[in-house]
Amino acid sequence: MTLRKKTLLIIAVTALPLLLVLYITSRGIVLNSFIRLEEQDARAHVSRVLSTVSDYLASLLNTTGDWAAWDATCEFVEGANPAYIEENLMNEALLNLRVNLMIFLNTSGEIVFEKSVDLETGEEIPVPSALHDHLTPNAPLLRHAEPTSALSGLLALPDVVMLAASRPIVTSDNQGPIRGALI
Repeated sequence: MTLRKKTLLIIAVTALPLLLVLYITSRGIVLNSFIRLEEQDARAHVSRVLSTVSDYLASLLNTTGDWAAWDATCEFVEGANPAYIEENLMNEALLNLRVNLMIFLNTSGEIVFEKSVDLETGEEIPVPSALHDHLTPNAPLLRHAEPTSALSGLLALPDVVMLAASRPIVTSDNQGPIRGALI
């Protein structure tokens, strides 16, 4: 074997393991960096979604609070204001509020009025029947211990997950007695 071949062989035998170690090390560093970047990106997206849902639930609670703490709503739930539906609960009202449905219940847990609209078409649609399973007299959506209580969150139905808010129906100055619940 010539000196040239021996030199090339020694260089190759030395360089190949070094290149292999360099490859494995850099691959691990780069791969771990990409994994960390993907995790950070996923966390950021989840954080944005949670923030959006939280903001929408807060807005929904405010809207529900405006409607539930209103003398006209109290009179309506107690049966003393039959014109309330025609004056306030037309499809356009729910569309303007960006609310799919409203359910008014009295203190016995009986539905006084319910309405649901498709926000894309503006047409009235049926209230999901599975929602009624969550409206039993002792259901959390109906139990309000004090006039200022509020409940909001995600409500899982068989076909859909809804953002829901519930407030007690009280007078315009947030005074009891509680006359029912608005969902």
